[in-house]
Amino acid sequence: MRDRLLTTTHATLLAAWLGAAAVVAFAVAPAAFDTLPTRSAAGTFVGGLLRTVYVGAVIAGIGAAAVVGRRRGRRRSIRLALAATVAAGGAAGLAMAAKIASLRSSLGPIDALPPDDPGRRTFGALHGISIVVLLAGMLAALAAIALEAATEPA
Repeated sequence: MRDRLLTTTHATLLAAWLGAAAVVAFAVAPAAFDTLPTRSAAGTFVGGLLRTVYVGAVIAGIGAAAVVGRRRGRRRSIRLALAATVAAGGAAGLAMAAKIASLRSSLGPIDALPPDDPGRRTFGALHGISIVVLLAGMLAALAAIALEAATEPA
C-alpha cells in the first residue's frame, strides 16, 4: 500500500507539471503571440507564465526526488536522475527567464532592433536555450512517468 501511494504521488507530481508545461508551451504561448497586440506584450505575458512553470518544475522535481528517495525497487537511480533533471531544468529556466526579462527591459522591443544587433542575438540565443531546457524537462518528466508505468505492478 505504501509503495502504491508513493508511486502515485511520484507520477502525479510529474504529470501535473508536465501537463501545465505542455499547455503553456503548445497552446497558450502560440495563442498569445497570435492574439495580443504586440509581440512584446505576448512575450511579457508568456514569460510570466513560464516563470510559474519553472517554479513548478523545481517543486515537482524536488517532490518527485523526495518520493523516490523513500522508495525501494529497481531503477531507483534512473528515477532520481529524471526527477533531478526536472528540478534542475526549472532552476535553469528561472535563471534564463530572469536574464531574458532583464534584456527585454534594457533593450526595449526586441523586434525593433536590427537582426544583427548583439542584444537581439543574445536574446535569441537565450530564448532558444530556454526552449530546449523546457523541452528537456518535459521529456525527463515523461520518461519518469513511463518508467513508473513500465516497472510497477498494476
